[in-house]
Amino acid sequence: ICLPDGKVVRKYQKELATPGMEGRNCIVVAPTGTGKTLVACMIISANLKRHGLKGKVLFLVTKIPLANQQYEELKRHIKGARIMIVTGESRNSLSLSTLLSTHEIVVCTADLLKNDLHTGNVLLKDISLIVFDECHHCKGRTPYSFIMTEYLKRKFREEEIQLPQIVGLTASPGAGDSRKPDLNKTVDHLIQMSALLDAEAGYITVKENITELHQYTTKTNFKRVPIPGRTDGDDFQALLIKYVSKLDIVIQQVTGKSAKQEVTDQGYINFLSILLQESKLRPEGAENERNIRAIIEHLQHYTKILHYYFDYECEDSLLAMRNKLRSPAPDRATQVEKELQTLFTSFCQEAFQVGKTSNPKLEKLKMLLRENFGTKTTNKRAIIFVTEVENAVRMQEWIQKQPELNGCIQPGVVTGHSRDTSNGMTQEVQNAIIADFRSGKFNLLVATSVLEEGIDVPACNLIIRYQHVTNEISLVQSKGRARAVDSECYAIIGKGTPKELQELQNEEKNHLVNDVIEHHLPPQSQWNLALQKFQVSTLETVEREERLEMEQKKQHRIEDVQLLCGSCSTLVCYGQDLSLEGVYYLVNCDKVKGKFNCKEYKKPYIRPTIQIQNSIHCSECDQKWGLEMCRVTKGLTYRHLCLGCDKFIFVIKGERRTFKKWKLVTFKIPRSSN
Repeated sequence: ICLPDGKVVRKYQKELATPGMEGRNCIVVAPTGTGKTLVACMIISANLKRHGLKGKVLFLVTKIPLANQQYEELKRHIKGARIMIVTGESRNSLSLSTLLSTHEIVVCTADLLKNDLHTGNVLLKDISLIVFDECHHCKGRTPYSFIMTEYLKRKFREEEIQLPQIVGLTASPGAGDSRKPDLNKTVDHLIQMSALLDAEAGYITVKENITELHQYTTKTNFKRVPIPGRTDGDDFQALLIKYVSKLDIVIQQVTGKSAKQEVTDQGYINFLSILLQESKLRPEGAENERNIRAIIEHLQHYTKILHYYFDYECEDSLLAMRNKLRSPAPDRATQVEKELQTLFTSFCQEAFQVGKTSNPKLEKLKMLLRENFGTKTTNKRAIIFVTEVENAVRMQEWIQKQPELNGCIQPGVVTGHSRDTSNGMTQEVQNAIIADFRSGKFNLLVATSVLEEGIDVPACNLIIRYQHVTNEISLVQSKGRARAVDSECYAIIGKGTPKELQELQNEEKNHLVNDVIEHHLPPQSQWNLALQKFQVSTLETVEREERLEMEQKKQHRIEDVQLLCGSCSTLVCYGQDLSLEGVYYLVNCDKVKGKFNCKEYKKPYIRPTIQIQNSIHCSECDQKWGLEMCRVTKGLTYRHLCLGCDKFIFVIKGERRTFKKWKLVTFKIPRSSN
């Protein structure tokens, strides 16, 4: 282990590292900013010494920005070992298995290991240690969970197999899926996470050196700021509701169904989603189906603008949704689609003329920013967390338009890889913006949850969660981005809304997690038995689901399948045209020639063997189907369409079906022979 001059490994870090250095499986739990990565480096070094030439370590992360940061940390602290990074966007085309054969340590995103385990390109017996960074993601159907399920299969179903040591790192394991704080459910959740990670040493927290830990733990002052909504009589909101009501009456007439919720409720959006899926299952003639779906899509569009307006301004709401509606070519659009487009144009013209009220949440945000960035000489560094990619872009633009903030705030935006918007970011762009934030070129970032975990910016001293309420882990992680002394974290939320209650419960659940780890988990004498019980139960559940999935694939023959556009019901291709390559479901472009148009993809992916530069859309109705993929194999280029399962209607022996994911389809798709 190599440390900067004058730095030493702290006593609490040695305490956290000891079980892992002894070769035991464990979960290291410590506050953000206290050096969990250094603890991992100590465990990695001990593992490599113990295994000699056979030592191979995988350091897994869930997000690409975190992979780059941890790669640099490992290179800084571990000397004498070859270290490499590989992610889904890595420039090199070397496989994970190749990198493991030439390096002792590989930092990679979990998806890559999941895919290579699935195809057999990487074997667990060839790895000596796997470190799961932010291991609270090991639950449900996440890549972490898949990897550890494969591990448990080998542990219980195969004899005399060598398995890697497992170490998890987290600041908050979470309290489980219960909506309210619940002691018993939290205990079960923590045991289950330990069982899945095979953590026989359990949760490792600081006990003997707690005073020293507190000296190095950033104290972040957290304040909930509940803000009431706009006052009654808002003209823009009234205008939106008027247009929604017009279309709602039409949809009631043609479907015979009406929502029980008000159009301002989230339940109304859910009602429309269900209605849209049901409309795909009723063959009422291609044009009628298309028109019904178009009306529902426009209703969804108006209600999304309305809900966006609850948190932002009128102009921002319209801009955020400006490119979300399908735009069939005039000569391809039905009469109803043309009328809907005319109606929306009329709405936009009226919307910019009606009176509007200011948004109290934005006014409070402006006040906080003025207080913290009041002068150009301030050394403040801040992150505002928002829920969606589009919100981040609009928030940046809103800040730039405020005269009071001009000159003192230089905002940047960091988002993840969104499939449904052009504002998602590539790895290179993310890295550049984060580097500019660290250097001070930007003194404020507006970010989605992609920046919640692990990203280390020592100068950051202000966090604002703007209507960004998810779970108790998110609360801990976002607060942890503030690393400077006397940092502050604010949660701006709607007063009297479900989000206000949820944030209160998140705080209570975090206190409960700490209490359960210290006082309510089974004693060591019963621990392994408790883990084994959950492990056996988990394996039985997984294997039962796998059997059901295999049986499901036998329900229908692929020869009996047709794919229709999910919007206009145009015949796209037949089941036999589909193939599976790796994790991609493809159809050769020649099979659907003349049925789709290409649009420039805003996040091109260009590598030696795969290139993705265009999104593909139905030539009839402009419905997005997926992406165009060009693969280079043995000097030959193959052009395929990579399809999104939820974009299509499947006709199987005359019966209409929809599937959210390809793994749920009831027929077997063959692997590509290329």
